[in-house]
Amino acid sequence: MPEEHYKMTPTPVRELRSGRILQKPEGGLYQIETITSAKPGKHGAARVIVSGRNLSTRRHECFSYTGRASITVVTLGKARYTITEVDDDVTTLGVQDTDGTATTLDLTNASWTPEYYAQVKELLAGGGTWNITAAFGPGFLELTDLIQTDENA
Repeated sequence: MPEEHYKMTPTPVRELRSGRILQKPEGGLYQIETITSAKPGKHGAARVIVSGRNLSTRRHECFSYTGRASITVVTLGKARYTITEVDDDVTTLGVQDTDGTATTLDLTNASWTPEYYAQVKELLAGGGTWNITAAFGPGFLELTDLIQTDENA
């Protein structure tokens, strides 16, 4: 996945906001839904409780951090591609960016199911030029907005 499409920024937990995307150290990207602060008590430091949804699995999880912790906030990159090749093995998609540079998208971390991929392949077999939007993050790829761009097909 092209790293130039996304940005990773170390951020103090106290600066987190709802809607941002964080990367857990053990992996996984989570969109923050709520942030709750717990004041320091007799037996410990202040805590920040973050709840979010995993971008790949859509599962909801909660995490707890000390108030002075720093975590990685990810800004997903987006790019528009023209589909040039659809492989039978359902693991790669040949595309061309707006500058005409050809590349292959690795679909092993994509949010597409093999069934959906087969439906897209059938659509593409009908001819025409098709564009797709990709959102990138570390270990994450989401493909959206499949649009036929030529009217003659």
